Amino acid sequence: MARALKIQFDQDMKKLTVGSDALAEFKSITGKRMFDKMFPVLPEIMDNEIRAAYRGGWTYAAKRYQGKITGPGIVYDVNSLYPSVMYDRVLPYGEPVYCPGLPTASREYPLFIVSVTFTAKLKPGHVPCIQVKGTSHFLATEYQEHIKEPVTMSCTNVDLTLWQEHYDLNILAYNGGWQFHGITGLFTEYIDKWMEVKANSDGGMRALAKLMLNSLYGKFATNPNVTPKIPMFDDEADAVKLVIGEDDKRDPVYTAMGVFITAYARDVTIRAAQRNYATFAYADTDSLHLLVPQDPEDLWVDPNALGAWKREYAFEEALFVRAKAYIEKLFDGSHVTHVAGLPDRIAEQLTIADFVGGRRFTGKLQPKRVPGGIVLVDVGFTMNMN
Repeated sequence: MARALKIQFDQDMKKLTVGSDALAEFKSITGKRMFDKMFPVLPEIMDNEIRAAYRGGWTYAAKRYQGKITGPGIVYDVNSLYPSVMYDRVLPYGEPVYCPGLPTASREYPLFIVSVTFTAKLKPGHVPCIQVKGTSHFLATEYQEHIKEPVTMSCTNVDLTLWQEHYDLNILAYNGGWQFHGITGLFTEYIDKWMEVKANSDGGMRALAKLMLNSLYGKFATNPNVTPKIPMFDDEADAVKLVIGEDDKRDPVYTAMGVFITAYARDVTIRAAQRNYATFAYADTDSLHLLVPQDPEDLWVDPNALGAWKREYAFEEALFVRAKAYIEKLFDGSHVTHVAGLPDRIAEQLTIADFVGGRRFTGKLQPKRVPGGIVLVDVGFTMNMN
């Protein structure tokens, strides 16, 4: 711990989180006055409407291969996906302008976020990319192929263009949105510095460089709701419990930045999967698993270039169960296994034959609150194939 802290202190990183250190360094590069001008604090209502378009990475298992043992393939990862889109994409800044109906991209305002009410049907030969959350009609973790009943969602113009390419969209209403100024190169100096550190370092410094590269964008979208949970002793239960404290909020940073960076990142992965539709089996944020014997022609493959796809490893056969659940047998007989919620010490012992629905494993420890503290209890893990 002391050595790790020394590495950070030597870089003048003294905040409580890497994200805070990353934002502080970026502010020092731009200058506080320029930062405040470029990224004004927006009213809560406006921030909430912008935040409605904030989503994470695209994770999807192709249905035609789902649950089937496949032949050989190759896994690719993007070299620094989020920094790569921060480097050269058009990103938002300044005070947004409200526009009723459908905002239009212009030279002054090339970006927008809009609320849309629609139904949709996936086009043949396309991967799905619309995920509906906050309603009992749809499973929040699944990407929809057919939306029969109208839904209302907020999205960026980047998302909207992608949705229109992949779906037959029936737009029932554009409910207004926000237009943004756009600029490129905001993060060039910051990313160049840490990419150089990453390329020329190992151990702790290389790990720190990766953290600094991947932590800045999320800091822009930090949730302003910081209502605390306060530990209280419950006499009846003879245990400590957490009680929600008084509402507490802080100013948002500039949520639109996080919204557009994640939208561009999804766009990169989804479009790469679509270009390789016939061999695409699985994706998780910045990775592609393709059933190919060699690098495909329409995938930019380079081990070092920012934003290129790096060849991670080849596999002999694989089983893709669902999002966040797959196993791949490598040519040396070892396995790469990822199942959300399954401890590594269990996963690393599994083979493809072990992926049986309903099979139960022991060894998953979960904290349980008891009088006097917390103990770890073996709650087990049941393989879910759906």
